[in-house]
Amino acid sequence: MSFDPDLYRRTLRLAGRGQNGQDLNLSVIDAGPRDALRTIVFLHGMGGYAGYWHHQLNHFYEGSRVIAPDLRGHGLSDAPISTYSRDELLGDIEAVLALLDVPTQFIW
Repeated sequence: MSFDPDLYRRTLRLAGRGQNGQDLNLSVIDAGPRDALRTIVFLHGMGGYAGYWHHQLNHFYEGSRVIAPDLRGHGLSDAPISTYSRDELLGDIEAVLALLDVPTQFIW
């Protein structure tokens, strides 16, 4: 059976992280067992999207929990008027990891 990332895609609402303190919706692929011994987080670069990691997600999702968000302004995530600064993007990633209850030790 072929891995279909859309079966594992969901939207996370990040409270107050959007424009003027509005909520920000980020699309995230979250696959694999939640109790896996390792969690791998895949982050795309500017102009990318989570789907770029299709082959890696397919390879690792059966034995690991794999997470690939569409960062703000990319893929299926909201694109607010923003500076898209490193601090903003890092805050989004931290919020995603907290909402998904990712263990403190993970691979990225």
